[in-house]
Order: sequence, then C-alpha cells, then structure tokens
Amino acid sequence: MGFRLRLSQAGDVIRSGDRLELMRKPIYSESTGIGLLKELPPDPDPRVTRITRELRPATSADLDYLVNDTGADPTDPQDRMDRRVQARIASNLGTRCCYVADSDDGHPGFVQYLFMSADNELFQASYSHTGPPLKADEAMVEFLYVAPAARTMSFVTECMNLVIEQARTQGARSVQTWPDAGNRGALMASHLVGFRPFGVRRSRYRFFHKSTTYQPRVVPMSETSTAPASR
Repeated sequence: MGFRLRLSQAGDVIRSGDRLELMRKPIYSESTGIGLLKELPPDPDPRVTRITRELRPATSADLDYLVNDTGADPTDPQDRMDRRVQARIASNLGTRCCYVADSDDGHPGFVQYLFMSADNELFQASYSHTGPPLKADEAMVEFLYVAPAARTMSFVTECMNLVIEQARTQGARSVQTWPDAGNRGALMASHLVGFRPFGVRRSRYRFFHKSTTYQPRVVPMSETSTAPASR
C-alpha cells in the first residue's frame, strides 16, 4: 500500500511539472503537522443548533462532483492538484466516514472525513502517517476540501461545526485533527471552531522510507501560522 501511495504522489508531482520535488522528496524531506484538539461537551453547542445548513453522508455522486478534474476552477491553479489529491483519498476510503454539505449554489461545496475508533483499521491501512489510532471516546476529522466558489470562512466553520456535532452524537468526547503546519487556512478555521494545539507530528523521508512520530506539545497558534510545511 505504501508503494502504491508513493506512485500516486509521484504522478501528482509529475502532472504539476515539479520534477525536482519528485526526485528530492523520497530521498530527504521533513514535514511537520500540528495536532489540534477540541473537547466536546455532553450537550450540543447552542451555536450549532442554530445552523440551518444540512450535513449529510457523502454519496459517490457527491464525491465525483467534488474531485472531477474537469470541474477544477481555471482561475485557481492549485485547485486541480487539490482535486487529484482528494480523488486519491476517495479512491482509498470511498464514502465511508465521509460527509458533505451543499454551498449556496446548491452543489456539493464541502467534504470532510470523520473517523471514530471503530474506523482505525480503515484509516491506518492507508493513512497511518497522518494521525495516530483513536481511543474509544476519540474522533478525528481529516481530508477537508472546499470548492473554490464556497471558500468563505463562515461556510467552512459552519460545516466543520456540523461535523464536530456528528462526532459528539456518535459518542466522542474529543475530536482531533492534524493539518500541516504551513496550512494556514486549515489552522485558522480549526481555531475558529474551538480546536487548540496539543501535539506535533514529525514526518521524514530517508531514501524512500517514511517514518512518523507524535509528540505531545502545547504550540502557540502564532507559531503554527508561521511554521514551514517542510524543509
């Protein structure tokens, strides 16, 4: 599975035209992820109960719409790459644990995966380098994608709050997520919905072998907004 994943990543890099990155990354690279945690109360957050937007389990049609390469925003060069990455995630995980919400134009505009401890085997089979196994009362949200036309902070935070509420209804007492340290948008949105730093993920490639470690640490949000994604 790891070899297949590296082949898929290499294909993304080739299509992006960055041959130097293709050669460098598997030989020597490092990246940092920030572990963010939100403790969940036993009762719904009153702010969430006032959200009228609907969150629903994703269907194949929803994912096809969001990851279809031909639907990428031509004014946003990064969007085509983002969709390819999301398509690979959808191929590995399918619609299980996946939730979507429609944007104001009536089309799917938000997608995020919610993992509970019962999903450890599914998640760890392909993405053990992204987050640690979950305990019985823990949840994890990962693999957020928002269509360019829907990228307003109010839309994103509303949808994230709905996913967090879904975790609470499934018995989670806390939710964690592990965005890359350089992903300022994900860090800011997570901060706004109540996540706070609690750990650090260190990933490193050394001659085609990838290793990941997790360390508990309180990281000021000011540090996470400036930390580089890789060296």
